[in-house]
Amino acid sequence: MNIHTTEDTTVLGQFIPKGTRIMGNIWAVHNDPKVWHKPQDFNLNRFLTSDGKELLKFDYFIPFSMGRRNCAGEGLARVEVFLYFVSLLQRYTISAANDGTVVSLVERFGLILQPTDAVVFRFQKRV
Repeated sequence: MNIHTTEDTTVLGQFIPKGTRIMGNIWAVHNDPKVWHKPQDFNLNRFLTSDGKELLKFDYFIPFSMGRRNCAGEGLARVEVFLYFVSLLQRYTISAANDGTVVSLVERFGLILQPTDAVVFRFQKRV
């Protein structure tokens, strides 16, 4: 799906003519230290209330993009991921197998980010 500007505009002093193809930088939104405390750290607690019983909603959390052209499968994806992880957590205790380091991402922009080290998890079957 192509997204183009509908009129001439200026963003941060940069002129963008009408008809320019644009793409949102979701990585930059999710890694902005002005929005997220230590954005490079994996911290699920930032999405929970202080008692840990409810999810918080953030305008700057946009894993499925935003606006009219966001992912049509978002609802299904959220349900499927939830069911998948709940079934794993019911059956296994999961821990990091490599000295507690779970993910360390490459610090460069691209279409995808890949771990710099192998991600190794230990699954121990629950009894």
